[in-house]
Formats: sequence, C-alpha cells, structure tokens
Amino acid sequence: MMTILIAAAALAGASSTATGQQQPTVVSPNVTEIEAGQLELARKTAAALLPPGSYEKMMRSSMEQMVGTITSQMYNSRMADILPEGSAPDLEIEREIGDKTIKEVLGAGDPHFEERMRITNRVLFQEMAPIMGRIEPDVREGLARAYARKFSAAQLQDINRFLETGSGRLFAAESMMTWVDPEIMSLMAKLTPELMKEMPAIMEKTKAATAHLPPPPAPSKSEDEEG
Repeated sequence: MMTILIAAAALAGASSTATGQQQPTVVSPNVTEIEAGQLELARKTAAALLPPGSYEKMMRSSMEQMVGTITSQMYNSRMADILPEGSAPDLEIEREIGDKTIKEVLGAGDPHFEERMRITNRVLFQEMAPIMGRIEPDVREGLARAYARKFSAAQLQDINRFLETGSGRLFAAESMMTWVDPEIMSLMAKLTPELMKEMPAIMEKTKAATAHLPPPPAPSKSEDEEG
C-alpha cells in the first residue's frame, strides 16, 4: 500500500524551468528501449492522471483526515489484542490491562497523547507535502514509462482520447483522490482493528520463519549512550 501527498510540485517544476535546470533522468531497469513516440503518448496519459500538485492536494486535504480516522479506530481496539501470546510476562500484562482499550492504556500514562499525536501527524503531513512535490515529476515520468511498456501506441491513443473527453477529464481529476475518498477510507478503518487483532499471530509467524537466522547483534554501548 502507502506515504501517502501536493501545489508545491507545480511550484517546484516552475522553479526548475525558470532556472534552466533539468528534471533528474529516471533510469528504467528494463534493457529494451522505449520507442520515443510511444513514450510521448504515455507521458500525456501520466500527466492527465497525475497532474502537477496531485500529491500536495492529497496530503493537505485528505491524508491527515484519513490517518486520524484509522488511528481513532486503532485506539478503540483492546490493548490485549495486540500483545504477543504465550509468555508469562505477557499473560501478566494482559491480566493487568484486561479489556482496556489502547486509548485507555496510553491515556493513563500520558493524558495528552491524542493531542500529541494529532499535532505530530499535522506537522508530518505539512512537511511531507513539499518533499512529495519534489519527487512528483519523477513519479510521473516513471508512470509514463510503465504505461509505455504495458500499452501499445494504439491503446495509449485510445486512452488519451477518452481522457480528453468531459468524462475522461473528470475521471482523471478524481482518479488519485478516489483512493482517499471516505468510502474507501471507511474500509481502511474497518481493516485496522482486524489487523491489530491478527498482528500477534503475524509476528509469531514472522518469528518462526526467521528462526533459522542468528539473532541480530545487540546494540553497542556507544549506540546505547547515543540513544
């Protein structure tokens, strides 16, 4: 899945053009070169589906709300559901917290934890927006190269003709934002408590799958002092 996102992209692109700077070249892992005409068609497709400023728009208008919804669901999950099972200390902790939610347990130790997390998320998304804006042109180029390899020139022409229609322009404008639409986000919110409930079992399976590996090295004394 996430980044997860951007008017800063448009400003960054305009700034690069004004100063004569070129966008970084995206190196494709594929050996076969893409035919130039086909790549131009794909760039037109990518520009329609990921116009400048898309990530910032997503980050500023939806991502903070989306994360707030998901974390709210998480806070209402039972703390015991996310604890690994089996060991005596874990059982003792589980008996102590009983059916308390994550919100109740964390709130007992830090009454301001929810406000702290809201502020942290807000600052995080504010600072991520210009960062995502800077990489957006590279993402758009990568998207174009992927389209150029997945679709023929004739297919790209068909797609672009649709994107030039009224319905196509509307579809393109909403294609990214649909992923953070409340209808989709409500499903993500439902997923969170289920994921939290399954996480201990997932961690146990991960532990079993890596049991043949030696344990990771313990942090050095200097690292402990730096931490």
